[in-house]
Amino acid sequence: MPSINCEAYDYLEIACLYHYQVVLALRNGTSISGKALNVGVVILSDIKQEAMLIEQADGESIWLPTSDLVNMQVDTPESQFTFVSF
Repeated sequence: MPSINCEAYDYLEIACLYHYQVVLALRNGTSISGKALNVGVVILSDIKQEAMLIEQADGESIWLPTSDLVNMQVDTPESQFTFVSF
């Protein structure tokens, strides 16, 4: 899986810092929306990888590997950015 570049990673960190409401498009064609909470290195499926923690509308939080991200749309009003491609 490809890794995202450092500049794009900065956008993930900003989204988490301000807990932006985001819609993440994934490589498998699906999308996930929720509040951006954290980014970091976690173990998913027995593999250490960079991931983003998202709190969904139902309150469930999930870690998404950053290598699965295609783009991120920010739905929070007056955010510092509104869209980034990975």
